[in-house]
Amino acid sequence: MRHCLIIIFIGLLFAGCAPKMGEIYTMPKLKSESVAEISIMRNYNFFGSAVRLYPTVDGKKIAGLYGKEYVRFHLEEGKHTFSIMFPDIVLGRWVEENKIEKNIEATKRYYFLLSPGIMAMEIEEITQEQGEKRISSSDLVLSGSISDQPDALGKVLLPAFKVIGLGEDDGQSSNE
Repeated sequence: MRHCLIIIFIGLLFAGCAPKMGEIYTMPKLKSESVAEISIMRNYNFFGSAVRLYPTVDGKKIAGLYGKEYVRFHLEEGKHTFSIMFPDIVLGRWVEENKIEKNIEATKRYYFLLSPGIMAMEIEEITQEQGEKRISSSDLVLSGSISDQPDALGKVLLPAFKVIGLGEDDGQSSNE
């Protein structure tokens, strides 16, 4: 019982400091000659794999990705800013890092790779060949949504809650 209380306390401590999710922006479905296809994928390295990364376009979060996941959407031609957002649970705020400004040309395909690092997150443009190779072994996450995988903290807390009698339905949290 004591271990369960410690787990609950740690979970509440982290949950209390976590920033509010905010809105995940759904990219509009564009079909015209003046759009490009954009694919943003998450690197599948072990380091940082427990943290969901949120690619942004022009300052708006468009999806939540874990390793081996990607989002694909259309974007009108012109200058756009791509970056990564992630929650800083210690300070209880969102952090946006490593902005890339890119002039998007119509009818082209662009590929970006998100990689967690030791002290920073990185976003980089990669070749079409590299992008398609990575996508072939990755799962698609729709724009405006997050992956179906629970957060790493939820993987620990949900079974603990079930043991002590909370969340007896199926161990899953409800979407509010």
